[in-house]
Amino acid sequence: HMGMMLTHVMLFRVIGDVVMPVLHDEISQAASEDSVILWQPNRQFVLSWNLSSSTCSSGVFLINGQPFDTVADVILVDVPEVWEFVNPMPHPHPIHIHHSPFMPLSRHRLAMITAPPYWTYTGDPIPIAPVELSFKDTMLLPASSSLRVRVRFPQYTGRYVLHCHALEHEDSGMMIQFRVGAAACNNDTRCDPGEDCTSCPRDCPAASLATCGNGLCEAGDGESCETCPADCATAPVCCGAAAVGCTHTTCVTPPFHCRETARAAACCGDMQCEGAETSLSCPVDCEST
Repeated sequence: HMGMMLTHVMLFRVIGDVVMPVLHDEISQAASEDSVILWQPNRQFVLSWNLSSSTCSSGVFLINGQPFDTVADVILVDVPEVWEFVNPMPHPHPIHIHHSPFMPLSRHRLAMITAPPYWTYTGDPIPIAPVELSFKDTMLLPASSSLRVRVRFPQYTGRYVLHCHALEHEDSGMMIQFRVGAAACNNDTRCDPGEDCTSCPRDCPAASLATCGNGLCEAGDGESCETCPADCATAPVCCGAAAVGCTHTTCVTPPFHCRETARAAACCGDMQCEGAETSLSCPVDCEST
């Protein structure tokens, strides 16, 4: 506040030699120049800008060419992996992963080529600078470069996101979902804690994410005027039905809205009661919510 006199200000003084502590075995491994070639990625996420999209803007930013509603990757809980983010674009992107911090391992320079995937590595891997050698939740990915990180998702299963932290980019589509899945399964027809639709589909079935009454006819997820007349127009056509989908003007004329793109399924066992899940179909998710 203008005019106020500050009488108590905390001051930090760093004295002596600064020694970075070894917080985790991944730090010391990543610090070795000889180790960078050993970190082969389990998964790769390529950033792109799709100019052919029929949007109101000049294009959309994407990760692996996928829309947000796609869940393309399932990662087992508490299993370490190496992920690589590839940015062949001419501008940088700050990459942010939800759920768990990650450890940077190495960077690589990229060069553009004329054949798919239209980029290639050039030069030797670049070790992570000492100033960057710590656990991160966001890290800058410069233009024409890639970044490899080590990540582990302990304890909590479910759907999470990774995205570019530039607001215009994430809002335009540079955000995708991934699922942290369980590893257990006893095939006793009941979805128990530690099981989910990935590890134990017989006990923990997947269900539609469509939610009747939300004002959107989710035709891609099985909704139609027969299953949800509140959201899907009933006349002169049955919106959402297989032969109609969202193609008729009635389906998208206010107050009705319609979507043909299918979303990711609701996964019993991921501790999120959503879509068509109920306390009867998925008590492990829904009884406590």
